[in-house]
Amino acid sequence: MSELAAPGVREMAMQDVNRFFVGPTGEHVGLGETVRTHDDLIEFLVALRGDLVERRERWENGNVGNYLGAIASALRDMLGDEYEDPDRWADTGGWLWVGRNYE
Repeated sequence: MSELAAPGVREMAMQDVNRFFVGPTGEHVGLGETVRTHDDLIEFLVALRGDLVERRERWENGNVGNYLGAIASALRDMLGDEYEDPDRWADTGGWLWVGRNYE
C-alpha cells in the first residue's frame, strides 16, 4: 500500500492546500512561514496532490510534463544570491528524481 493510500492520508489530502498560505491571524504568507519541518513538507505535498486530484481544472499545468516545465521556467526566472545555496538545489533535484521511481 502506498503512503498516499494509507488510512488518514486521504483525509490530509482533502485539506485545502491554500491553508499553507495563511498565517495564524489570517494574513497571506509564503511557504517559508508554514512549511518549516519535514512533516510540514509532507503535509504540503499530500495537500498539493489532493488539490490536483480534486481540482485539476484549477491547475494551469495539470500533467507532470507541463508541471515540470513550469518549475524549470520559474527557476530560470529566479535570480539573486538568496537562491544560490548549492545544497538546496542538489536536495531539490534529488527529491524530484527519487519521485520518478519510488513506490
